[in-house]
Formats: sequence, C-alpha cells, structure tokens
Amino acid sequence: MKLPPDPSSRSSVHWTVRMNRRDRTIFYPLLFLALGSHLLVTDAPGWTWVLLALNYLVFPQAAYWRARHAVDPLRAEMQNLDTDVVLFGLWAGILGFPLWITFMLVASGCINVVVFHGARGGIRLVVGIATGVALATIVAPLT
Repeated sequence: MKLPPDPSSRSSVHWTVRMNRRDRTIFYPLLFLALGSHLLVTDAPGWTWVLLALNYLVFPQAAYWRARHAVDPLRAEMQNLDTDVVLFGLWAGILGFPLWITFMLVASGCINVVVFHGARGGIRLVVGIATGVALATIVAPLT
C-alpha cells in the first residue's frame, strides 16, 4: 500500500505557477520557431529576433521567477497570463496579422484566460489583445 505524499515535502509554489511554467517552457520555444519562421521568410530586422528570443525563450523563466517570489504567487501568475495575452497581440500586430499565426496566438490567449477567469476572461482577452495591437502601432505602423 502506497502512502500519500507528505504535505510538508510538497513544493510551496502554487500549482498554477508550476503548471504554467511547464506549459511556457514547452510551448514558448515552439512559438519561437513558428514566429521565427515567419521572421525568416519576411527578412525581418534584427531587433525583432532579439525581442522574439526575449519573449519566447527568456520570459517564461522570468515569469516563473516573478510568481514564485511574489507575496501572492497566484495573483502574480494571473498578471503573467495577462502579460502573455498583451504580448500575443503585440506580436500579431508587429507581424502584420498573418492569418494562422494570429489565430494561434489569439486561441492560445483565449484558452488561458477563459480557463482561469471564466466568462469574464473573454473580456480580458479582448482588452489584452487590443492593448498589444495598440502597442504594436508604436513599434511598427499597422499594414
């Protein structure tokens, strides 16, 4: 007969923080490849590659570090999810709204915010994506 794990040995990090770290660590490099293939084909400038690497290779670990060390880790992780959505909108706008990449980014954001925020997550998604697109207009005029 197996004994249940000792609760004192469990990680003190909220399960949501751990789960989202795992998801970002696995899927953000895949997003890096998808968006990077678009940058490669469109001969994007070097600064976009730097931003892409920071967003999809560095940000996942920085988000985890931030949430793990926050006074309220769950709240910090919800803010990280909001940041994810804003960055998805930013990338869609910077890239000029390529259909499948934009669909993938919006769908990913939708899944995240609706899972954690319910129906009001849809509003958070629209506001976050719109904020990202608005920021994209500062970096590169929309086409």
